[in-house]
Amino acid sequence: MPADANENIDFYIKQAILAESAKFDTLFLVDVSHVGPGNIPHYLSMFEGVSVMSAISMHTKKIGLSATVSTSYADPYSVARQILSLDKISKGRASLNAITSNPGGMVNFSRGHLGKSDQYPMNKEFMEIGVGLWDTYEDDAFIRYKESGLF
Repeated sequence: MPADANENIDFYIKQAILAESAKFDTLFLVDVSHVGPGNIPHYLSMFEGVSVMSAISMHTKKIGLSATVSTSYADPYSVARQILSLDKISKGRASLNAITSNPGGMVNFSRGHLGKSDQYPMNKEFMEIGVGLWDTYEDDAFIRYKESGLF
């Protein structure tokens, strides 16, 4: 493993190609909302998940691509848009690992931290909003008839 594996996109791509050739179904990328005492040192400079998965998608054909996002701090619209973009770039291979977060992340997002009893209902609502946004229109809603000029 290269010393800079956490920030070496070629390493991520090689690992993804290896996983795909071994017939893995999905590549899952862990992410964190903060870095603090006790964290693994490579968290200091690791890539953001949707960006990594988008790069990997250009070098793989079948493996699913799952990015982790914190529903405690992220915005449902932005995440829905990012995952939908990844899904289009990867031709239907995107998924979302929606997690709640520990208190350390709150300082990175300029907000307070909710307890688990509040985070889980928030996570559920976040996903309902995201799925609703993804279902806003049908896959064939956009007319693109180049020959007739109808768009």
